[in-house]
Amino acid sequence: PRLHAAASRWYEDHGRFVPAIDHALEARDHARAAALLSRHADELLGQGRMRLLSRWFDALPEPLLQDRPGLLLARAWAMAFTRSPNEAMDLLDRIDAAQAADPGIAAQLPALRLVLLANMDEVERACAAGEASLAKLPTSNPFADNVLTNTLASVYSMSGRQEEARRLLDRA
Repeated sequence: PRLHAAASRWYEDHGRFVPAIDHALEARDHARAAALLSRHADELLGQGRMRLLSRWFDALPEPLLQDRPGLLLARAWAMAFTRSPNEAMDLLDRIDAAQAADPGIAAQLPALRLVLLANMDEVERACAAGEASLAKLPTSNPFADNVLTNTLASVYSMSGRQEEARRLLDRA
């Protein structure tokens, strides 16, 4: 564990956060791994590193994540693409309004909820949720705005609303 902890610090000092997190987990320094993950989760999500994130989240004790809405949200994104959308929705429902006071997190919640509803073939609910969220765009998070717009376009296409889907894709 001491060698893994030292390796984690060395990798962090040299700007290599992926092995830094791996070694923190090997050292069983879960608090350090969670802190590193908090700083770099958005970057990894943007790179599409969902399996890596999922593996790390599985290695962290659940209580360590409870008061970290950013990590819960990153975990839900990873679950959405590596596991069941139902599991991800359950996790998303655990992020309450008080925890989601951060504008970046608040912007991502409706986008991810729409992705999950679409993946669960809840087309009518997805349309309603997407349309309500679309009226509030733009938010402070362009990634979330684009995910929401493109996913709603896909939902429109699935429900036979091709012209509305095209307009949304043009907007995106």
